[in-house]
Amino acid sequence: MDMGEEIAALVAVRQDLEDAAVAVVAASPEVPAEVLRLCGTDELPAALSTLEACERPGEEVALDEEESAARWVARAWKLADRQVLADELAPAVALSVLTLAGAVARLRLVLVRLDRLIGEGDGPEAPGRPGPVG
Repeated sequence: MDMGEEIAALVAVRQDLEDAAVAVVAASPEVPAEVLRLCGTDELPAALSTLEACERPGEEVALDEEESAARWVARAWKLADRQVLADELAPAVALSVLTLAGAVARLRLVLVRLDRLIGEGDGPEAPGRPGPVG
């Protein structure tokens, strides 16, 4: 790939990351707080809030801040789809959780693509990638 193709690929992946982040932010309010706590680590609500702050319309956020917030959400999400079905949630709640799970899966996939493009490991926990402090 020549330099122009690399830059175009990076721009495309960064746009995909923003689109994936918007999907996560749009899906998260549909999941009740008590159910959301079951979906990940104790950091998940804070990670989602941070990502939401990065996606507010009209606010300029540095690319690394958005990427860091996306990685934090990806690391904090721990729910497997089969758990949603096994927990006998109300159908509307289960659908909301699965919608959010799909958005997080998309976010993780984009982070893997980004890492491969820039050659720094794979996915949300890649060494040297921005993440939450603490």
